Amino acid sequence: GLIPRLRAGALPGSSRWVDITFRPGERGGDPFLALAYALKTVLGTTGRREVELAEELRLKPDGFAAVVGQWLSGSSLAAEFLLVVDQFEELFTLVADDVRAEFIGLIETIVGMPQVRVVATIRADFTAGVAEVPALSRLFQGRGIFLLSAPGVLALTEMIRRPAQA
Repeated sequence: GLIPRLRAGALPGSSRWVDITFRPGERGGDPFLALAYALKTVLGTTGRREVELAEELRLKPDGFAAVVGQWLSGSSLAAEFLLVVDQFEELFTLVADDVRAEFIGLIETIVGMPQVRVVATIRADFTAGVAEVPALSRLFQGRGIFLLSAPGVLALTEMIRRPAQA
């Protein structure tokens, strides 16, 4: 329910945010390619194929800032950019170690960008893996971490009912 609430204006200005959700392992274990597909789908990024954009993101972490910054400055509708990395644990289960390290470097760059917010969802049994990676540990330190317990019967019912009504 986070993204629908933000789209409804739960935070000041959040109804004008552009959001992109992707999973790091959804494109054959290449999180750069997964992000490139998500960016291309939402922002267009004309003139570049997903593979080219993925390679640019891999080689130049500030390439993300260029793509998103250019899009935000050209859009009268969007105020900020929300990047949702769903199933963040896929970085540990589906992504090679060297690629994981490169992608974490990109995430570090993205987190430092103005007008960009990052949300990562991760299963509780993988939080220890995050703590073992110094760069990720630094990123999560002092930031909003929200632990969610398993949903009860009423919450499960609403998870089905509300999307069906929409």
